[in-house]
Amino acid sequence: MKKKGIYIICFIITAVLICLNIYWNTDHQEENLDSWIGEYRYTEEVNSESSTVKHIYHKITVWKQDKDYYALVQSENWISSSLLKAWSFASVSGDRNKISFIFSQTLAWDDLYGISQRYAKGEVLLQFERRGDEILTEWGALRDQSPDLVQTEEAVVGSYFEKEEYYRGE
Repeated sequence: MKKKGIYIICFIITAVLICLNIYWNTDHQEENLDSWIGEYRYTEEVNSESSTVKHIYHKITVWKQDKDYYALVQSENWISSSLLKAWSFASVSGDRNKISFIFSQTLAWDDLYGISQRYAKGEVLLQFERRGDEILTEWGALRDQSPDLVQTEEAVVGSYFEKEEYYRGE
């Protein structure tokens, strides 16, 4: 009888610990990712063949819907004679220190929309990692939007994007 009681107590303790672990991972995961909500920008300057400086504008907007996190990933390339646009919808996963932008689909404003998907579903576009006040970017599939980054096989990590700080009238 004593063994049965010990087993029941161990089972109850294990169940409580599992429930606490699930609670901690779901609620606190949201709090950790909430700190990434906002808009991030990076303007890339590229020297063109005509010796003029051209620009690629990158903008990433992160938001929360229900309990999930998403991003709109935009690149506008003014290097060629016309504007080339890449717009992607991505899911966001990670924690307070590092997040990944995972490709879901090409959006209607993208030049490839209706022709093909820009990336493979589930492909990592890029990752952000916090190092103090700095945001480090590790370029993934999104590097194909940059003539300078696409030419290297090595991992490209550096300080590129900055979070936009909005005036709140305070």
